[in-house]
Amino acid sequence: MNSKRSPSTYAKTRIDRVIGRVFSLAATGMSLVQLFLVAIPHLQFGHPGYLMVTLGLILAAQLAAVYTFWFGSANKRVYLLHGFAYTVAFFAYPFSMAGVETLPADYRSWIWWWTGTATIAMTMFLPRWWSFVFLGFVPVSYFCLRLSFIGGGEDVGSATLDGTYILLYAMAVQALVGMLRTAAAEVDVNNDLVAESSARRVELDATEMERHKLDELVHDQVLTTLILAANAETAERQ
Repeated sequence: MNSKRSPSTYAKTRIDRVIGRVFSLAATGMSLVQLFLVAIPHLQFGHPGYLMVTLGLILAAQLAAVYTFWFGSANKRVYLLHGFAYTVAFFAYPFSMAGVETLPADYRSWIWWWTGTATIAMTMFLPRWWSFVFLGFVPVSYFCLRLSFIGGGEDVGSATLDGTYILLYAMAVQALVGMLRTAAAEVDVNNDLVAESSARRVELDATEMERHKLDELVHDQVLTTLILAANAETAERQ
């Protein structure tokens, strides 16, 4: 009797772990570099406590990704944690800039350098339609921030360019990730088909072998009976 096999997810699980490892190293490496190039210089603007706490949340989420994808169970919920940390940082940013009256002419919010990784993280975790919501939220929200004084006070053209860059960057990475996941899913399907075909072949071979054994048994019994009948000395024994 055939038993239904669970669909294989080996290839997809492996590719998700590889993607997670690449993301975690790239995001954490970028953050450590920008920590010195961007975050520390920004401590002079506004209330540094907000920056330290919110950036600490983002770094904690990225380090959690490094741990789970390299040493743990590859829990994809760390993507959600990363997106949540960025969202908290974004909404806390105006409070950190309260009371600031002057900014350099080329000022850009430190949040800019974490928009891409946050968007990619959320789109890799959320279902497709919800990922589109976050994919729209980050560029639009940063566009509005960029227009404001605390975001640099840029013109509409520059703010639009920044928002478009965030959108296209995240979409390009997500498209690549989607293709890799689709290819892995196809490998799993093909492996399932091969396994089912092999199991069916083994079952047919076993059935055929049992049939041959039964035929041989019947043949031996009939042959033995005929030999005994031929060797019988009386009609009664025959």
